[in-house]
Amino acid sequence: MTDPQHQPKRWLDHYKDGEQSLQPAHEKPFIDTYLDYVGEKGCSALIGVVALVAILAWCAMTPGSIIHYFLNEPEYVQRQEEANRRESERIRLANEKLAQEKEKEKQEKRASYGFTDTAISWSEARNYVGQVATFTGEVAAVKMDRGVIFIDIGVAYPDNDRLTLVVWRESQEESIFANGMWMLTSEDYMLGMTVLITGEVYLYGDGNVANIELTSPAQIRVDAPWYFTWFDENGNAKR
Repeated sequence: MTDPQHQPKRWLDHYKDGEQSLQPAHEKPFIDTYLDYVGEKGCSALIGVVALVAILAWCAMTPGSIIHYFLNEPEYVQRQEEANRRESERIRLANEKLAQEKEKEKQEKRASYGFTDTAISWSEARNYVGQVATFTGEVAAVKMDRGVIFIDIGVAYPDNDRLTLVVWRESQEESIFANGMWMLTSEDYMLGMTVLITGEVYLYGDGNVANIELTSPAQIRVDAPWYFTWFDENGNAKR
């Protein structure tokens, strides 16, 4: 048996009357001590678990977090699709508005140059022989023959239903070309362009082709961006 004299003081209080118990003084029984230990560790573990759950809950409720994304992935996808749809609709409406504004500006510009619905179709020119009127139509052909410029409107030669604009050489030198309207001789500039012509109608040749002589740049206006840029509403070159 262990000599009580050699035991630490904390054991001595329990070594009485020949008792064989060497239970330390003021210490609880082993089972109580174990339960206390487990309780302390369990409490710490519980606190850790609660803290972890709180962190996970915070992440789950915080938009933009990975956890929140995975917990709400279908909702995220739906929201993103809705956002993309709204953005596409916004862009479409903006483009439509821009196109409408450009078209309105274009029509206002055309109207300032006389391009309105009041102009008479080129095909009606024969009904206005001897009268000064304003006609509109597309350029079907441009050619020069012995110094004279011929511009066919609507249909091209040899179709007798055409409206032909004639620019004599003296008119070219004194007025048309002098004003910078050299484009009248170029199919690259004129072919397919809608023009507005003002002048007196007369019939020419056996086919009774409707003709109008151009003696001034103010008699013809071209529905084209280059014309609006280089010439004013009266057909005069912008300086």
